[in-house]
Amino acid sequence: MMVPWITGEPLWYHWFVYPEIAASSWVTGIEPQVLLLRLSMLPMLMAFAVLVAVLARKVTGGWWSGVAASALTLFVLSPNPYQWVTGEFYTNLAFSALEDGSSLRLTVWSGPTQTFGALLMVPLMIVLIDRLRERRDGRGWALFAVLLAGVMGAKATYLPLLGCGLLLAVGAELLRHRTLHRGALTGLGITAAGLVFSQVVLFGGTSQGTAFKPLTTLITGGWAAAPAMPRARSPAGCSCCSCCCCAAGRASGPAWPACCAAACRSPPW
Repeated sequence: MMVPWITGEPLWYHWFVYPEIAASSWVTGIEPQVLLLRLSMLPMLMAFAVLVAVLARKVTGGWWSGVAASALTLFVLSPNPYQWVTGEFYTNLAFSALEDGSSLRLTVWSGPTQTFGALLMVPLMIVLIDRLRERRDGRGWALFAVLLAGVMGAKATYLPLLGCGLLLAVGAELLRHRTLHRGALTGLGITAAGLVFSQVVLFGGTSQGTAFKPLTTLITGGWAAAPAMPRARSPAGCSCCSCCCCAAGRASGPAWPACCAAACRSPPW
């Protein structure tokens, strides 16, 4: 895969959505520009909403949770944890720790890798839940690996989120039952292998924004936007909602930590 506007320059990026759009253009005869800017994201969004509903029902067991999960994912905004207005770079391009709806407004269209990655990430989570509940299933883990390969090429920055969720599942199992969750460890190993492959092969050894920098989003999205404001107030509200959401999902069993952390939207870089 080459960068189209620079001759001979390789494209070090998660680029799977672009061959998908190209294939759709070949089949339908519609120009790639029309698919990219107008049409392709619509079926992806519709499928994403349905898959989120399926995931919620699998976790909770209730049909109502599917409708609620889709509505919450697409239409409900979080409260603003900051006492000031952040810059347009953070609010308009979804680079902020605050989810103010900007991901749905702009990133869906301006970042097709984000939308395609989200579409593939949800079925990956559906398969993972079954694997965490029924650990001895070789075919299930093979399907998990195939879907993870798709997510890796669609939006590789989802993999660190998935890895953190699986680490949380391992830690919760260790604290509650004094034992290691083998299913979570298996998923963590496959995820780590996929992350290494994406960094070496897809990204050509470049970081592409993937780096271990704790609290960077809070600092750049909130504190740096208004350095004169007291920093002690910044992270409290942001972490509160996340804790409440994860605590509410705990009743779903050992799969809830991985679902809670991995279902978060990845940074769109």
